[in-house]
Amino acid sequence: MTQVRAIWEWEDNAGGFLRASNWVFATPGLATLEAAIQACSNADLLYATNGIPTVSSGAPGPGTYNLTTDVAVLIFATAAGSNVRVVIPGPDISVFGPDTNVVDPTATTVAALIAAVTGTLGDSAGNVVTGYVSGVKSSRRVEQS
Repeated sequence: MTQVRAIWEWEDNAGGFLRASNWVFATPGLATLEAAIQACSNADLLYATNGIPTVSSGAPGPGTYNLTTDVAVLIFATAAGSNVRVVIPGPDISVFGPDTNVVDPTATTVAALIAAVTGTLGDSAGNVVTGYVSGVKSSRRVEQS
């Protein structure tokens, strides 16, 4: 069997989000596994996806926002008026405007991303992204005392 990657997307009652994944060797057992995980969790399993992954040949780089807990969140709109969120983990500082946490849509890399997202991504109802709305730096860090 070709190995596939299962990706589970969870949401808690406060709107918190977590994505987890594992390699899968027996796809017929996935529904049972997902039900068992759900039974052990207070979170809601929003989406479960599996398929053959595309594996990157890149490597992580250093920078101001090099951690995956630092993110840029970009919001896109569909013609139906719904929003689609794209998250960039460990964003390069060039994604933001000077001295700001706001995403700069005119930055070369961001403009290329906007072009790539438009017409490619969509919402769960099948509405395709038609344009960029806004974006900001955010963090998924949890401070511990």
